[in-house]
Amino acid sequence: MLQKEFVLEQVLDVAHLPVLLGGDGIVAAQAMAEKIVETFQAHRRLIYCGFENYRNIAAHLAGEMRTGLVMKRPPLPVLLLDTGENKVNTGEPREDVLPLEESLLQQLAAEGEENDTLLILNSGKNRVLDSLLATAATMNLTTLVFSGYPRPKKISPPYLFYIPSANPARLEEVFLIMGHIICTLVESILFSDGEGI
Repeated sequence: MLQKEFVLEQVLDVAHLPVLLGGDGIVAAQAMAEKIVETFQAHRRLIYCGFENYRNIAAHLAGEMRTGLVMKRPPLPVLLLDTGENKVNTGEPREDVLPLEESLLQQLAAEGEENDTLLILNSGKNRVLDSLLATAATMNLTTLVFSGYPRPKKISPPYLFYIPSANPARLEEVFLIMGHIICTLVESILFSDGEGI
């Protein structure tokens, strides 16, 4: 049987989600949505990248942004960087697969183009983040970052949605909600008149 204190702690943690999304979250969602709209209107691409627990959420959000979340519409130019584990089905490391950092940097260099926008979902403790942000800056990409605790320190991304939590479950929930809010805003701006971009 679960301890009553633990259950109460989890319920209170979930109850904080609206607070985490309010205020600064609304401002961040609006700013990020506006930047994404500018990206699409300039006929550039939005590139998603999710680290660790957030890979699946990045893939989910990229799919919805590409094909539509709340309305039927033409597809948008969206790309997902592959941050999969360097393992085959047996669970054994493959010698022919690059380390994550090198793999992502190569993918970004090959796929990203000037004035594209890169959206990163990160726990806040990822050593690869700084390299990716530095590479994006040299390529003249705009970076949008969803981050948990701790906040990125070495390089401050121009658009940051920061959640002061290290709880992976809460971060997944908030990142998914934030991604849906941004996608809905982008769709409503680009397609509300039925014309698109």
